[in-house]
Amino acid sequence: MPTSLEQIRKHPQLYLGDVEPNGFLLAARLAESALIAGALLVELRVLDAGWIAVCSESDWITPHAQKDREVISMQRLFIGLRPQLGGRPNEVRFEPIVTAFSRSVAVKSNAHWTLIAGDLPSKEIQDTLANCKFAVAFQS
Repeated sequence: MPTSLEQIRKHPQLYLGDVEPNGFLLAARLAESALIAGALLVELRVLDAGWIAVCSESDWITPHAQKDREVISMQRLFIGLRPQLGGRPNEVRFEPIVTAFSRSVAVKSNAHWTLIAGDLPSKEIQDTLANCKFAVAFQS
């Protein structure tokens, strides 16, 4: 049985429609997902070396990480298909779609970085995002 990421890569049209995945599309759709999940302010930043960050004043991911008394790790939220609470019927969270089409993905919460896939952003990029309370940075 294929993993969620393999399923997304094999059938991108189910998750992206008829458009090719690219960093700008992934960032815009992740920002939309963040707003649906409850973020009030979202900022997109295009950074060096192909990195893009979706920043917010609050963590839009962790509040939705609890299901049936089980706390789901940040890493699992980025690799498994889960419903988008507050979204359209059959809509899934966009984090695993970003992971499926990115070389590297990392999450910044306050000053702590969590590596999801690939490599952490360079120290320079991390410093650029120092004033973001919460961010998902990825290299597509």
